[in-house]
Amino acid sequence: GKATAHMAMLLHLLACAFGLGSWVAVNGLWGWELPSYLTVIIQLEHPVPVRRLLQFTMPFMTLKSSSFCILLLPL
Repeated sequence: GKATAHMAMLLHLLACAFGLGSWVAVNGLWGWELPSYLTVIIQLEHPVPVRRLLQFTMPFMTLKSSSFCILLLPL
């Protein structure tokens, strides 16, 4: 009921506060250089833009073949 909803909200707020505190600590140690690298790395790891790029630059690529290419990239 209501108590469960309040506990869930409190848990989410505490998790956000923990994440924010960690981010502030990282920025304090490394400055803005590390977060900029992390942003680029995280965006590169997201497969959807890479898949779309492969499909638009190589029209013969299907969804299945572009997915296989993405899986083979780290090798």
